[in-house]
Amino acid sequence: MSAGFSSGGGALPERSNSDAVMRVAPDGAIAVYRIAARLYAVRDECPHAGASLADGVLEGTVITCPRHGSQFDVTDGSRRRGPSDFPIRTYRVVSEGETAYVEIPS
Repeated sequence: MSAGFSSGGGALPERSNSDAVMRVAPDGAIAVYRIAARLYAVRDECPHAGASLADGVLEGTVITCPRHGSQFDVTDGSRRRGPSDFPIRTYRVVSEGETAYVEIPS
C-alpha cells in the first residue's frame, strides 16, 4: 500500500532545505521531511510520550521531540538521545515527477 502526495508546490515548501508535512496513514500520522533534494518519511509519534515529531526542530537529519527532547535521525529512525529508549519507524519514499509516494507495509 502507498499514500501519495504532491512533492512540489505547497506540500513541502521550498522556503528552506528541510520542512515537515503530516499525512494520515492507516497506522497513524506520517511526517515527511525534505532534506536537501531527498524526502524522508517517519511515523509522526515520539515513542516516549506520543508527541508529534512534525512539531519538533529538525537540525540536519536529526529531529528533536518538542515534548521531552528525544532525538532521532529521520534517515534511518535511529535514536540519538533519550529519554526515549526506542527508534522511530521509517517509511520508504518513492518520487515520480511531482508526486511522492510513502510505502506503507501491509
